Amino acid sequence: ATWHELERRFAEAVENLEETDRQIVLLRHFEHMSTADVAKALGLTKPAAGMRYMRAMRRLRVLLNDAS
Repeated sequence: ATWHELERRFAEAVENLEETDRQIVLLRHFEHMSTADVAKALGLTKPAAGMRYMRAMRRLRVLLNDAS
């Protein structure tokens, strides 16, 4: 797949996440925020933010595998 195709598939997969999970993934990966900082920014506990991040990443893997 080309770089543009991968970008498109990633964007589509991220759009399929719940809003909070999308924010967590984007803040962690594109803003390079820690789990503690993400939790504070979104009004979550650190364990809740960490769990939502792990579940969101698992969901992204499934969505990206289904798209290929």
